Amino acid sequence: TSSYFSTDDSAANSITGDIDVRVFGALTVWGADGLAQTLIAKDPQVGVNPRDWDLYLDGTDNKLNVEYSLDGTSSLSVISTAAHTLTDGVQGALRFTRVASTGVFTFYQSTDGMATWTQIGNTVAGTAGALADTNRSLVVGAASVGTNPTGGRIYRAQIYSGINGTLAVDFNPNLSTSAQTFT
Repeated sequence: TSSYFSTDDSAANSITGDIDVRVFGALTVWGADGLAQTLIAKDPQVGVNPRDWDLYLDGTDNKLNVEYSLDGTSSLSVISTAAHTLTDGVQGALRFTRVASTGVFTFYQSTDGMATWTQIGNTVAGTAGALADTNRSLVVGAASVGTNPTGGRIYRAQIYSGINGTLAVDFNPNLSTSAQTFT
């Protein structure tokens, strides 16, 4: 629970338009354990600015939460309308997409790696506009250095520019060359 990976801010991980974020792993507890778990974030620790976005499980109801900002300062948030049904300790994947022009979020889960996606609940109306583009690092497995760590294993995290668009970031820990950074 104290391990995470991070990479510096870059053009590739600074997506401001339509975005598609996917995380595949086997969490010890997939959410309802009373502890917030951040899966992936381009954001500092909660409540600190500037901020971009983060995907986390709040620890109470197995719903997916996304906090995001359009200006780097103000925090907005959306929550999936239904809970995911992934099983503790078993491999699964969670995903969110956001359409910049409408602000609409859609949440998904997968039980076969990341091949087949099932929508979780209904789409959620967020605020339209471009996501903030700050100089924050991208962190997998925590919100920032050790904040809201994820218990279990994350095998892959991908960020697409556009929904099912161009793969911009492909986190694969098997390709890591050091303990806590990836390129």
